[in-house]
Amino acid sequence: MAFLKDGATALKGDLNNFKDNLVFNFEDTGKNLLIYNDFQEFFEIKDFRGKIAKIEERTGACLVPTTYVLAKSLDYTTTLQELSSNRAKYKE
Repeated sequence: MAFLKDGATALKGDLNNFKDNLVFNFEDTGKNLLIYNDFQEFFEIKDFRGKIAKIEERTGACLVPTTYVLAKSLDYTTTLQELSSNRAKYKE
């Protein structure tokens, strides 16, 4: 399956679906999350040829598939509510 870079599949062909709390699944976007580990335990890993390597790095990083939700930040939501309230005062 080819991933669309912009996650357009999540819109299901309708721009009206572009709203708060729109879920972008990994299956639609191919988006990964980079996670850092500053206290990694030592471990062994086997490659595709069966060769085993000991990993003794104290820090590491990995990529994991992720899902994310489109939503307004709390600050922006508060600002919109304040602006809406101010407009309502002048209409009274």
